[in-house]
Amino acid sequence: MANVFLFADNARSTLAAPIGPSATSITLAPGTGTLFPAPSAGQQFALSLNDASTHLSYEIVYCTHRSGDVLTVIRAQEGTSALSWLTGDLCWNGPTSGQMAAMVQIPHMTDASIAPVFASTEVVGNLSVSGTSQVNGVSLFGTSGVFYADPAFSGGPAIAFAANEYLQWNGTLFSLHSAGGLSVSNGNIVAALGALRANSGAFGSGDANRATLLEDFHDLSAGGSGEYFYARDPNGQIIQAFTGVCATGNGDTITFPNAFPNYCSEVFVCEGAPGGWISGTAPTVFGAQDLTAANFALYVTKWNGTSWALTAGITYRYIAVGG
Repeated sequence: MANVFLFADNARSTLAAPIGPSATSITLAPGTGTLFPAPSAGQQFALSLNDASTHLSYEIVYCTHRSGDVLTVIRAQEGTSALSWLTGDLCWNGPTSGQMAAMVQIPHMTDASIAPVFASTEVVGNLSVSGTSQVNGVSLFGTSGVFYADPAFSGGPAIAFAANEYLQWNGTLFSLHSAGGLSVSNGNIVAALGALRANSGAFGSGDANRATLLEDFHDLSAGGSGEYFYARDPNGQIIQAFTGVCATGNGDTITFPNAFPNYCSEVFVCEGAPGGWISGTAPTVFGAQDLTAANFALYVTKWNGTSWALTAGITYRYIAVGG
């Protein structure tokens, strides 16, 4: 990592002793060292040398340490050559092209002309990236290439996109706060090790709040007794259907395989094997009364050729609506 440049105003002096091209120490005129910066580890300042007799010879050195009037220097910087210098030759800490080139200017922050690399940088406070800029491969508290928010953040870490639009971790699960909801323009939302949960759902695998998927509906095409499905719409209305055989036809209690959370509003019952309707000889009428969230009373009456009579053993199907 390059050293940081230090600067001092009006810092100039002369050499207190001559030096050769290989010297790495310069002694300034007595008492003038305090005019110059005092670099510590990772710091330096530029010192320009110029001959006092002709003012035609120059050398730029970088000072990495100062002890009083004695400077430790790196010779022949910024394309200059190491020369021999005499007592009384001039030196000063002034701007050089090398220092200027090391500076980041305002346009560099927005025109992508530089690509800074941060080895290990701690940001205390807020880091703001605006416009179309990106923060890629940031590592906080761990793995490279993963962005971590501070888990100690009050209320849980969050990535915010606008006011009241953010994704937040509460220590157990992620919560998406968005007035506009979640939109997926292409592809699928896949829960590899779990179910997609929502207020609308279908009965399947014992989870009544699981999101409605076609695979959650049982196959009703096989015929026979006990066929069943259950579905919840986005408004919370529940529809369930079942097939069975009545015990007496006289107020049989039919228990819903999956009770409604609060109420049952409607039950529609019809014959499950309407052979009598086809021939016209034995039509059957079904009725449902005493609706509760858990069950209803089923009445079945059949035409026997001369009168209607409550009848047992009749196959029925029903659709129940509730919430």
